[in-house]
Amino acid sequence: MTVGNTISSLEIEKHLSDNSRGLQLIVVDETDSTNDMAKVLSKEGKKRFAVIAKRQTRGKGRGEHIWASPDGGIYLSLTIENDLPKRRIPLLNLTLAVAAAETILQTTGATVSLKWPNDIYLHGRKLGGILIESSTGPTDYIVAGIGINLNSEMESFPPELREGVSSIYGETGLFYDPNLFIANLISSILKWTDITIAESDRVIDEWSRLSVTLGSRVAFVVGGRTIRGLAVGVDSDGFLMVEDDDTHLTEKIVSPNILGEVCC
Repeated sequence: MTVGNTISSLEIEKHLSDNSRGLQLIVVDETDSTNDMAKVLSKEGKKRFAVIAKRQTRGKGRGEHIWASPDGGIYLSLTIENDLPKRRIPLLNLTLAVAAAETILQTTGATVSLKWPNDIYLHGRKLGGILIESSTGPTDYIVAGIGINLNSEMESFPPELREGVSSIYGETGLFYDPNLFIANLISSILKWTDITIAESDRVIDEWSRLSVTLGSRVAFVVGGRTIRGLAVGVDSDGFLMVEDDDTHLTEKIVSPNILGEVCC
């Protein structure tokens, strides 16, 4: 399969919408992490750019998790000027998830589901993930990283992951133009970022519409305490609100160790 090797800045630029014009595209065959590369470049003073890799050797997931990044996937990190208060930066996880859902529907016709805080699912299997990090330099930036299994073949994933992950190709049997997909994704991220700053309720409403977390029973370890209960919503900063089984109080989940869903 060669689709994953056809990514080029020139082809992406052909499909960019007006809100993405002037964005510098840095396409590499391989890097350890597009987020790490973007942070280094922003510290050096580079502005308004995106890093796109065909493969990552140490793709970063939430916490200390490694994101498997074989050929055929979309691995993109975009710098966003930090116009949000620090407490609201986690809301960008929801922003990128909504942008990814919109792009996948627009490009492939598939409707995905979203899992708090930063996962994208298709037919019950993990399709993508998001990592938001801060970068300081001449200008403070947010580095918004996203990985989506677009044209990845199942054999390219480590055996231990194959049961729980998939790709759009794996679910549909169709390959999609990665350059068009990336252009649409960048445009959607920039659009929804602007909406987040101006009308964050719209982002929360759209994320909630696609969420499989809300209404589910969940379990988290927060500050050494296990919280089990019903996920009832997200607040204006993007944090999950859980009705605790023990206290019957609504708890805000800020920096959790996720234990997973709890069976009813």
